Formats: sequence, C-alpha cells, structure tokens
Amino acid sequence: MEALGSTWHHELVAEAVSINAALDAFLADQRQRLSERTMRNYEYVVELLCDSLNGYGPNTLDKADEKRWRKAYDAGDEEAFCHLFGPERIVDHFGEFLGWFMVRKVWASQELLRSAGTVTKKLASWPMSTTT
Repeated sequence: MEALGSTWHHELVAEAVSINAALDAFLADQRQRLSERTMRNYEYVVELLCDSLNGYGPNTLDKADEKRWRKAYDAGDEEAFCHLFGPERIVDHFGEFLGWFMVRKVWASQELLRSAGTVTKKLASWPMSTTT
C-alpha cells in the first residue's frame, strides 16, 4: 500500500463521503506519525465520538434526514448516523461530545478529557473535517 502522500491523501479525502470513512481516513493519516500508545488513545476517542454521533446526532436532523436515518436504524443499523451522513457534521458535534457526552455518559477522567480535546482539535484542523 502506498504511503499517505499528498496525492493519495487527497484521493482518499475525495472518496470519503461518510463520517465513518472520514474518521477511518483521519486515523490512517495519524497512524503515520503517532506512537502506538498515542494511537490507541486516538482510536478510543474516535470510537467514543462515533458512539456520541450515533446516539445524539439524530437529534439534529431535519425531517427528511431523520426519515432516512430512521429507515436505516429500524432496519438494524445502529450506527446509521455515521454510515449515512458526511463529515461536515463532525465538528458541529464537538460541543455536545466534549461538554456533555464525555462528562455525563463516559464519566471521563481528566486524562481522557485531555486526550479527547487533543484529538478533536487535530480532527478539526484536518482537511477531511471540512469536506462536504
């Protein structure tokens, strides 16, 4: 597999239309520069972010998107939000993720909250987070 050079990276970004695909691409890119331990933290934070998006993201949908999401969810796709919608919804969810989900649902330690802040900051500045 070719290393994540700029050409390959941009092709990957262009093809990454779902939240899941965007986050997979982000993690693949970070894997090139991070230690194993730090990478495990990134993967865990991204997993929690997906849990939060899948659980609470549907609350932000308009009627048409909610109907689309509901159809997939009722068909058994519990991760429908991250499968159906694009990465433009990720950054808008950071406030709820960091300020509510991590504190109230995960009961995150200070160390995990710091890691989540670092990962979300990096994700917000990563090109995929602004791709529509």
